[in-house]
Amino acid sequence: MNLLTLVIISSCGIEACSTTYVLTKAPQQSLYFETQYISYEELMAKCLGETITIVMRDSNRVSGTLVQVDSATVAWIDAKAGSIRSIPTSQVEHLELSRNYVWEGATLGLLLVTVPALATGAWGPQQPGGPKSINYDGRYFLVTGGVLGGFLGAGVGSAIKHKDIVQILPLAGGSATKSGSTK
Repeated sequence: MNLLTLVIISSCGIEACSTTYVLTKAPQQSLYFETQYISYEELMAKCLGETITIVMRDSNRVSGTLVQVDSATVAWIDAKAGSIRSIPTSQVEHLELSRNYVWEGATLGLLLVTVPALATGAWGPQQPGGPKSINYDGRYFLVTGGVLGGFLGAGVGSAIKHKDIVQILPLAGGSATKSGSTK
């Protein structure tokens, strides 16, 4: 019971996690409690095959698969339209990459059930009535418990969300034109 309580409390703590990065041209090392930087190449590697949300400076939000990000352009594949769209980086406020932990939760649930049982000898033959009565009931309970633990862990893992927010700072000296300007 104490282990279950610990897992539930930990999952609630993990659920609230998010990491904020500042986009930069070159990779930079920083201490964990300082501003976290991410380069264009690191961002592309992190977002490979993942769906991201692009939040514009005018609060519009679009989702898609990131294709390109550099100092001039952010491009993505729009799943609804089936085409590649792009906008100038100066119009993007930040990028959001969210993910959940289904597989990690399933693995943890499976291990939490099976490892203690294996350590106590549940896989080996049991001799409850002496040397002539051998049964393998421990194996059935171990496999059934492992499957149920995996499903329970997958459920908890799917509820845990982590969000990476990548801030895109406006270029120094650059000016964004307003829609009502006469330039």
